[in-house]
Amino acid sequence: MAAYGLSACSCLAPFVFGNTFGGASYRSLTKRSQKSKADFGKLPLQSLPQQLRSKGFDKTKKQRNNPDFLRNTKIMNKLNYLLLIVITCVLSFVRCTNNSAPPAFQTQNPDSIKITQKENESLGNLFDIVDSARLVRFEYEIDRIEQRYKFEKPAKNAILFVGSSSIRKWKTLEKDMKPLHVINHGFGGSTIPELLFYADRIIFPHKPKTIVFYAGDNDLGHKNAHPKMSLRLFKLFAQTVSERLPKTNIYFLSIKPSPRRKDFWDSMNNGNRLIKKYIDKQNNIFYIDVSSKMFDENQRMISRLYLKDSLHLSSLGYELWTSIIKPVLERQEKVDVFFNRLIVKD
Repeated sequence: MAAYGLSACSCLAPFVFGNTFGGASYRSLTKRSQKSKADFGKLPLQSLPQQLRSKGFDKTKKQRNNPDFLRNTKIMNKLNYLLLIVITCVLSFVRCTNNSAPPAFQTQNPDSIKITQKENESLGNLFDIVDSARLVRFEYEIDRIEQRYKFEKPAKNAILFVGSSSIRKWKTLEKDMKPLHVINHGFGGSTIPELLFYADRIIFPHKPKTIVFYAGDNDLGHKNAHPKMSLRLFKLFAQTVSERLPKTNIYFLSIKPSPRRKDFWDSMNNGNRLIKKYIDKQNNIFYIDVSSKMFDENQRMISRLYLKDSLHLSSLGYELWTSIIKPVLERQEKVDVFFNRLIVKD
């Protein structure tokens, strides 16, 4: 946009201001520059410095030392910047009016968002807990997920991984979990409220038999966060899934530590403890501890498990997660097969 504004200013300045404030000097320089460019192609390479001096460049240098010329040039520069600001403001206003800004930066009223009739009553409670405008910041990523199933029905009875960027960036998930049938619906740097908000679009239509849930990292990774709030939000998610999908199991992956957010690890770890305490009293919700094995013997975070940003997992980090998560899901799969056979026999 800045380039567009500068080019527009450069084009408009001589026409808008005419002979005033150095407009004449601007036009004369433009003509001289065009003539010099035309002569460039005719100059032999070896005589270029001498030819440059003979083509009036020394004269131009002297003119630039003229106080009147310098004063007019400064005024023109200021006017160009002024035009740039005006054009930028106009373009920004037009973009905002047309809602053409990237979805990640739009703020929408919850009343303007299309919510299906099946939306749970807990969504109303959600708006009382969090800033509703932030819930739609990853709308474009949800659209991408929905586009996958535009020409095919969502797979039923699969293992659905949902969560933040730690799930979204797990590009080898399907390969790592074979022969288990898994689906990756991680998006953005999502939080627990956003997972609940979009559940009606990326979770419930698939009717998964198992949900592997990872969130809380972004919920507690700032100063104003409190572990009890994450517990309350996860309870809201679990209750919503229980009402809509009563036969679905939920596996909560513990909030992982990361060197970049080491100052918030105590808060995250307390969140893990509160959520585990709640899960231990439930029937179809299970806790998978992936965080404790991300420390070495001296209780220091293992740096090779992370990318250079010291936040997201490396390939070694996902290998560790696979070694922890896959055996748990495989045992659950065997249990499901066993009970299904009993039901068929009966």
